[in-house]
Amino acid sequence: MIVTDVETTGLKPRLGHSIVSIGAVHFENPKNTFYVECRPFDGAIINPEAMRVNGATWLADPSKPSLKEALEDFIDWTHGIEGNRELAGSNINFDRGFLIDSAERYQIAWDPGHHPVDVSDWYLMSLNLRGIPVPTSFRTDTIFEYVGLGPEPKPHKAITGAKMEAEAFARLLGRGLLEQYADRPIPGYLLRMNEFSALLRRQESSKEKVKRT
Repeated sequence: MIVTDVETTGLKPRLGHSIVSIGAVHFENPKNTFYVECRPFDGAIINPEAMRVNGATWLADPSKPSLKEALEDFIDWTHGIEGNRELAGSNINFDRGFLIDSAERYQIAWDPGHHPVDVSDWYLMSLNLRGIPVPTSFRTDTIFEYVGLGPEPKPHKAITGAKMEAEAFARLLGRGLLEQYADRPIPGYLLRMNEFSALLRRQESSKEKVKRT
Protein backbone atom coordinates (compact mmCIF):
# COMPACT_ATOMS: atom_id res chain seq x y z
CA MET A 1 0.00 0.00 0.00
CA ILE A 2 1.03 3.62 -0.48
CA VAL A 3 1.01 5.67 2.73
CA THR A 4 0.18 9.18 1.57
CA ASP A 5 -0.06 12.62 3.13
CA VAL A 6 -0.85 15.97 1.52
CA GLU A 7 -0.62 19.53 2.80
CA THR A 8 -3.20 21.97 1.50
CA THR A 9 -4.37 25.58 1.56
CA GLY A 10 -7.57 24.59 3.36
CA LEU A 11 -9.89 21.73 4.22
CA LYS A 12 -12.20 21.37 1.22
CA PRO A 13 -11.13 20.96 -2.41
CA ARG A 14 -14.66 21.66 -3.64
CA LEU A 15 -14.49 25.09 -1.98
CA GLY A 16 -11.36 26.07 -3.89
CA HIS A 17 -8.56 24.83 -1.64
CA SER A 18 -5.46 23.35 -3.24
CA ILE A 19 -2.72 20.83 -2.55
CA VAL A 20 0.70 22.42 -1.91
CA SER A 21 2.75 19.30 -1.18
CA ILE A 22 2.52 15.51 -1.49
CA GLY A 23 4.47 12.94 0.51
CA ALA A 24 4.27 9.16 0.17
CA VAL A 25 5.95 5.94 1.33
CA HIS A 26 5.64 2.51 -0.29
CA PHE A 27 4.83 0.48 2.82
CA GLU A 28 6.20 -2.81 1.47
CA ASN A 29 9.42 -1.09 0.35
CA PRO A 30 9.79 1.91 2.69
CA LYS A 31 13.01 3.13 1.11
CA ASN A 32 10.88 4.02 -1.90
CA THR A 33 9.47 7.45 -1.06
CA PHE A 34 8.02 10.43 -2.91
CA TYR A 35 7.94 14.11 -1.98
CA VAL A 36 7.11 17.27 -3.90
CA GLU A 37 6.26 20.85 -2.99
CA CYS A 38 4.17 22.69 -5.56
CA ARG A 39 2.36 25.91 -6.35
CA PRO A 40 -1.41 25.87 -5.80
CA PHE A 41 -3.68 26.15 -8.81
CA ASP A 42 -4.46 29.67 -10.01
CA GLY A 43 -7.19 31.30 -7.95
CA ALA A 44 -6.98 28.82 -5.08
CA ILE A 45 -8.33 30.02 -1.75
CA ILE A 46 -5.60 30.36 0.88
CA ASN A 47 -6.66 29.76 4.47
CA PRO A 48 -4.20 31.48 6.87
CA GLU A 49 -4.73 28.79 9.51
CA ALA A 50 -3.79 26.06 7.04
CA MET A 51 -0.64 27.97 6.16
CA ARG A 52 0.23 28.24 9.84
CA VAL A 53 -0.11 24.46 10.19
CA ASN A 54 1.96 23.46 7.17
CA GLY A 55 4.36 26.39 6.99
CA ALA A 56 4.26 26.47 3.19
CA THR A 57 6.22 29.51 2.00
CA TRP A 58 6.65 28.48 -1.64
CA LEU A 59 3.16 29.23 -2.99
CA ALA A 60 4.38 31.85 -5.48
CA ASP A 61 7.85 30.38 -6.04
CA PRO A 62 8.29 30.01 -9.82
CA SER A 63 10.95 27.34 -9.30
CA LYS A 64 8.35 25.01 -7.81
CA PRO A 65 6.28 22.79 -10.11
CA SER A 66 2.64 23.51 -10.74
CA LEU A 67 0.04 21.33 -9.01
CA LYS A 68 -0.60 19.59 -12.35
CA GLU A 69 3.09 18.76 -12.77
CA ALA A 70 3.39 17.58 -9.16
CA LEU A 71 0.34 15.37 -9.48
CA GLU A 72 1.58 13.84 -12.73
CA ASP A 73 4.93 13.08 -11.07
CA PHE A 74 3.17 11.45 -8.12
CA ILE A 75 0.97 9.29 -10.34
CA ASP A 76 3.98 8.27 -12.45
CA TRP A 77 5.76 7.26 -9.24
CA THR A 78 2.79 5.12 -8.11
CA HIS A 79 2.78 3.35 -11.49
CA GLY A 80 6.27 2.12 -10.73
CA ILE A 81 5.02 0.23 -7.68
CA GLU A 82 4.20 -3.43 -8.18
CA GLY A 83 1.39 -5.06 -6.24
CA ASN A 84 -0.94 -3.24 -3.85
CA ARG A 85 -1.31 0.47 -4.68
CA GLU A 86 -4.17 1.27 -2.31
CA LEU A 87 -3.74 4.62 -0.57
CA ALA A 88 -3.29 4.55 3.20
CA GLY A 89 -2.76 7.08 5.94
CA SER A 90 -4.41 9.00 8.74
CA ASN A 91 -7.81 10.39 7.76
CA ILE A 92 -6.86 9.08 4.33
CA ASN A 93 -10.15 10.08 2.73
CA PHE A 94 -9.08 13.71 3.19
CA ASP A 95 -5.82 13.20 1.28
CA ARG A 96 -7.40 10.86 -1.26
CA GLY A 97 -10.24 13.31 -1.87
CA PHE A 98 -7.82 16.15 -2.63
CA LEU A 99 -5.81 13.96 -4.99
CA ILE A 100 -8.91 12.75 -6.83
CA ASP A 101 -10.29 16.29 -7.12
CA SER A 102 -6.95 17.54 -8.46
CA ALA A 103 -6.78 14.74 -11.03
CA GLU A 104 -10.31 15.61 -12.18
CA ARG A 105 -9.41 19.30 -12.36
CA TYR A 106 -6.67 18.56 -14.90
CA GLN A 107 -8.48 15.62 -16.52
CA ILE A 108 -5.67 13.25 -15.59
CA ALA A 109 -6.62 9.58 -15.84
CA TRP A 110 -5.81 7.85 -12.56
CA ASP A 111 -7.10 4.88 -10.59
CA PRO A 112 -6.78 5.73 -6.88
CA GLY A 113 -8.02 2.28 -5.83
CA HIS A 114 -11.24 1.44 -4.06
CA HIS A 115 -10.17 0.30 -0.59
CA PRO A 116 -8.27 3.06 1.24
CA VAL A 117 -6.71 1.98 4.53
CA ASP A 118 -6.87 4.27 7.57
CA VAL A 119 -4.44 3.94 10.45
CA SER A 120 -7.20 5.19 12.75
CA ASP A 121 -9.07 1.91 12.21
CA TRP A 122 -5.97 -0.07 13.20
CA TYR A 123 -5.51 2.10 16.28
CA LEU A 124 -9.12 1.57 17.39
CA MET A 125 -8.83 -2.17 16.80
CA SER A 126 -5.69 -2.26 18.94
CA LEU A 127 -7.51 -0.51 21.78
CA ASN A 128 -10.43 -2.91 21.41
CA LEU A 129 -8.18 -5.97 21.58
CA ARG A 130 -6.59 -4.61 24.75
CA GLY A 131 -9.98 -3.94 26.33
CA ILE A 132 -9.43 -0.19 26.44
CA PRO A 133 -12.49 2.06 25.94
CA VAL A 134 -12.55 3.56 22.46
CA PRO A 135 -12.46 7.40 22.44
CA THR A 136 -15.20 9.28 20.62
CA SER A 137 -12.66 11.63 19.07
CA PHE A 138 -8.88 11.81 18.77
CA ARG A 139 -6.12 13.38 16.71
CA THR A 140 -3.40 11.81 14.59
CA ASP A 141 -0.88 12.78 17.26
CA THR A 142 -2.86 10.56 19.67
CA ILE A 143 -2.02 7.58 17.44
CA PHE A 144 1.62 8.64 17.12
CA GLU A 145 1.93 8.85 20.89
CA TYR A 146 0.19 5.46 21.33
CA VAL A 147 2.79 3.78 19.12
CA GLY A 148 5.72 5.54 20.81
CA LEU A 149 6.58 8.13 18.16
CA GLY A 150 5.50 11.29 19.93
CA PRO A 151 3.71 14.18 18.20
CA GLU A 152 4.37 15.17 14.60
CA PRO A 153 6.84 18.07 14.34
CA LYS A 154 5.47 21.50 13.45
CA PRO A 155 5.01 22.93 10.96
CA HIS A 156 3.64 19.80 9.30
CA LYS A 157 5.49 18.46 6.27
CA ALA A 158 3.83 15.95 3.93
CA ILE A 159 6.79 13.55 3.75
CA THR A 160 7.17 13.59 7.54
CA GLY A 161 3.47 12.84 7.96
CA ALA A 162 3.64 9.98 5.45
CA LYS A 163 6.71 8.46 7.13
CA MET A 164 5.23 8.70 10.62
CA GLU A 165 1.95 7.21 9.46
CA ALA A 166 3.78 4.33 7.75
CA GLU A 167 5.77 3.73 10.94
CA ALA A 168 2.54 3.80 12.96
CA PHE A 169 0.98 1.14 10.73
CA ALA A 170 4.03 -1.09 11.26
CA ARG A 171 4.13 -0.54 15.03
CA LEU A 172 0.47 -1.46 15.34
CA LEU A 173 1.62 -4.79 13.89
CA GLY A 174 4.32 -4.94 16.57
CA ARG A 175 7.37 -4.05 14.49
CA GLY A 176 9.35 -1.07 13.29
CA LEU A 177 9.61 0.07 9.68
CA LEU A 178 11.93 3.05 9.24
CA GLU A 179 15.47 3.27 10.58
CA GLN A 180 15.06 6.95 11.47
CA TYR A 181 12.58 6.02 14.21
CA ALA A 182 14.61 3.12 15.63
CA ASP A 183 15.64 5.24 18.64
CA ARG A 184 12.00 5.55 19.71
CA PRO A 185 11.08 2.30 21.51
CA ILE A 186 7.98 0.40 20.46
CA PRO A 187 5.65 0.17 23.50
CA GLY A 188 5.66 -3.22 25.20
CA TYR A 189 1.92 -3.68 24.77
CA LEU A 190 2.32 -3.57 20.97
CA LEU A 191 5.24 -6.01 21.06
CA ARG A 192 3.23 -8.41 23.23
CA MET A 193 0.30 -8.24 20.82
CA ASN A 194 2.66 -9.15 17.99
CA GLU A 195 4.02 -12.09 19.99
CA PHE A 196 0.46 -13.26 20.69
CA SER A 197 -0.43 -13.03 17.00
CA ALA A 198 2.71 -14.97 16.07
CA LEU A 199 1.77 -17.67 18.60
CA LEU A 200 -1.71 -17.98 17.08
CA ARG A 201 -0.20 -18.27 13.58
CA ARG A 202 2.15 -21.05 14.76
CA GLN A 203 -0.76 -22.89 16.38
CA GLU A 204 -2.81 -22.65 13.20
CA SER A 205 0.16 -23.86 11.17
CA SER A 206 0.60 -26.83 13.50
CA LYS A 207 -3.07 -27.73 13.17
CA GLU A 208 -2.79 -27.69 9.37
CA LYS A 209 0.26 -29.96 9.50
CA VAL A 210 -1.61 -32.41 11.77
CA LYS A 211 -4.55 -32.45 9.33
CA ARG A 212 -2.26 -33.30 6.42
CA THR A 213 -0.57 -36.19 8.24
